[in-house]
Amino acid sequence: MIDVVVATVDTPDQRAALAHAVINLRDAGKLSHRQAAAAIIDLESQSQALIRASLINAIFIKTGQLRTPGGLQLAA
Repeated sequence: MIDVVVATVDTPDQRAALAHAVINLRDAGKLSHRQAAAAIIDLESQSQALIRASLINAIFIKTGQLRTPGGLQLAA
């Protein structure tokens, strides 16, 4: 099931949005330059590892299993 969802959301626009988010996290000091570079390289490749991890993270946040980066816990 997750493979179908990943294939649906894995678009060039989504990869670009994730790359911008990575850059913003790096600029805010929440990611090291090395971590940001690794994420950008992953997004540039055919790998779906970061897309998959981002999707799983979003699902956990949406269902209240994980807090948002700002510390909020959403009601499931």
